[in-house]
Amino acid sequence: MNAIAKHLNYDYVILDGDTFRKNVTPHLGFSEKDRYTNIETAAHIARTLKNHGVIVLAGFVSPSKFVRDMARRVIFEDFSLIHVKNDAEEYVQKET
Repeated sequence: MNAIAKHLNYDYVILDGDTFRKNVTPHLGFSEKDRYTNIETAAHIARTLKNHGVIVLAGFVSPSKFVRDMARRVIFEDFSLIHVKNDAEEYVQKET
């Protein structure tokens, strides 16, 4: 990605869900409300970066359609959702 972005003269940033939770929203838990707030915060940051010409690649777990739809509304245009399906065991192994 870095070589492509550099060649095309694009700026980009990767928002990693785990890093985001650790550094930006460490006060939030994993309740439905906290998950919503976490994704909403990330979406607003992504929109701000996008509005300044930065391509944003965001990797977040968002199992709720309601939350994904909110992120789509906040970011508005140029929003693309990529679904990655993994077994629950893979997530548990990653966290331990």
